Amino acid sequence: MVAEDAGTGAAARATVFEELGADDPERLGDYTLVARLGAGGMGKVYLSHTRAGRPVAIKAIRPELADDPAFRRRFRREVAAAQRVHGLHTAPVIDSDIDGTPLWLATAFVEGPTLSTAVTRHGPLPVPAVLLLAAGVAEALQDVHGAGIVHRDLKASNVLLAMDGPRVIDFGIARAADATALTDAGSAVGTPAFMSPEQAQDKDVGPATDVFSLGQLIAYAARGTPAFGEGQAFGVLYRIVHEEPDLADVPEALLPLLNRCLAKDPGERPSPAEVIELCRAASGDDMLRRPGTWLPEAIIMDITRHHVPERAPTGVGETRQPARKPVPRRTVLALGATVLTAAGSAAAVMGLREDSDPKSPGNAAGRKAAAKNVSVKSTDILIGHVVGINSLSFSPDGKSLATSSGPETVHLWDLTKNENEPTLPGEKRATYSVAFSPDGKTLATGNGGDYEGVHLRDAKTGRIRTSLTGVADKVLSVAYSPDGKTLAASSAEDVLLWDVESAKRTIALPGHNTMTNSVAFSPDGKTLATGSDDKQVRLWDTATGRRRATLTGHKGQVNAVAFSPDGKTLASGGYDKQVRLWDAATGRHRATLTGHKGQVNAVAFSPDGKTLATAGHDKTVRLWDMRTGKRKATLTGHRNAILCLSFSPDGRTLATGSEDRMVRLWRAGRGVRISAAQIDQSA
Repeated sequence: MVAEDAGTGAAARATVFEELGADDPERLGDYTLVARLGAGGMGKVYLSHTRAGRPVAIKAIRPELADDPAFRRRFRREVAAAQRVHGLHTAPVIDSDIDGTPLWLATAFVEGPTLSTAVTRHGPLPVPAVLLLAAGVAEALQDVHGAGIVHRDLKASNVLLAMDGPRVIDFGIARAADATALTDAGSAVGTPAFMSPEQAQDKDVGPATDVFSLGQLIAYAARGTPAFGEGQAFGVLYRIVHEEPDLADVPEALLPLLNRCLAKDPGERPSPAEVIELCRAASGDDMLRRPGTWLPEAIIMDITRHHVPERAPTGVGETRQPARKPVPRRTVLALGATVLTAAGSAAAVMGLREDSDPKSPGNAAGRKAAAKNVSVKSTDILIGHVVGINSLSFSPDGKSLATSSGPETVHLWDLTKNENEPTLPGEKRATYSVAFSPDGKTLATGNGGDYEGVHLRDAKTGRIRTSLTGVADKVLSVAYSPDGKTLAASSAEDVLLWDVESAKRTIALPGHNTMTNSVAFSPDGKTLATGSDDKQVRLWDTATGRRRATLTGHKGQVNAVAFSPDGKTLASGGYDKQVRLWDAATGRHRATLTGHKGQVNAVAFSPDGKTLATAGHDKTVRLWDMRTGKRKATLTGHRNAILCLSFSPDGRTLATGSEDRMVRLWRAGRGVRISAAQIDQSA
């Protein structure tokens, strides 16, 4: 298991540990490595100890970064500056090797989850905790800026919640990455949801940039989502530059602080010292809370349950830890994991709520009665991706599931085995969409980054059989025609169709002139539906490439489209939180399904056509009765936005993929009776 966003964290996330693998070093400098804390874009993070036994987090920089002279020069300067930062709310750099191979630096180990993990697991923080968090981070920024450093990547996963206050990590390191030739040309360093307007426009940044990110951080802590929303990076950045923040759900006490921190003009933002005074004015005596009392009880319990692995023996001849073995899905691995065996308890954790049933497990008063009614067999959680899952596809026999997670990789899972390990770890290349061929022999993967196109892979081995080229950007959606002879793919600029056998492109549709997020074939293969950022759904003749209809009505980008099994209905979901149902033959609007509290990212019909599943940024799956248009059930359990879903071919399992890096398999009986698992996985 990998700690959240550990690739950019120089300090430990302090919640999960992984045994060292065969490719991990035994030592870095004078430090014997005990466990891996995470891996990602900048490198790997390990747990070790000083000679006196104090735990430390050691970040080993990726070799390809270390090989870049510009990165080395910048890294040397930034580490030297970071070593001058010794604030109470930072994780100080205590040691480093800035000239050798590999490059590494060691920081104080902080026991506590990231703000991202805490909010994902337990929800938004109460106002007093948010104000203490803001004041502590502002004090850290004072120390960082005083050393001549601009953080540039202040975000929820770079703030740790310790018993005695927050800790800011990774100050200065993002600037080192900015100097390397490996950084994409024209790209700005930072995380889109927490960037400032000047970062989004690739302009000069200064201390005020970090204050804007602090405002984003405060909004995230208070409401559970960033102030400018989530979704595609370009959309988030556009809103940061051109639109006002969404503060509708933010407590009123925080609004004066947020309005100043989130000012578009850097000159209008407060200094970190002014932020502290604003927090004091809003919180009063709460700023004087004793250590260990500022966090909600659930987070404190997480920290106190935590156990740091003991230091490994030092000296010549010490033995290596074996590589990680496949993990049974029913094994508890993480801090706070909960084993449940009773039907009612399991259903309550997974969050099944039958809206019309007062005895639903979602109703506390009725959980005991509901325990008799919920059939519990096994709902599995597939863990292995280190970033959010954006696409998934069942094999035609339902025995395998392919999942992809954007910039990380594609995994293939054998659902007949009780192991939480992918059978196909895949290549470390950007993969944004996956689809099995109708005969189950081929897996199509839509790619981006180093290869923008579609790979057709052997579904068992993952070996690339052929590649479909001509795409101008990353492939956001792929779909096979029902007969398996044609494959469609969409990207920011193109909607293309290929003849699978010859690998030749047959049709290039005029497209939407903006990002096309989803493609779907009708059951007879004669029509292709596309959904785009231009708020439109379009229907195309697959034989001629001629547009048949343009469906309008969504008030924001369209994220997903799907045909019903009988081909008579088309469903679409979008940024406007709506699901719209259309007559697939005429394009006439039939109905609008409402209820999601965030944008709808995925739609899927059950194989019998009686149920429509929808999922979105509100972390829920909703099941709709297609005969009545009424909601049958709401499924909860994911801790972040759900980006994709699919029914198994037999209709008995619903798979969902989320930004929380988990795939959940929901077993269904009669459409709404969902069996539940025994793992409450900490992210």
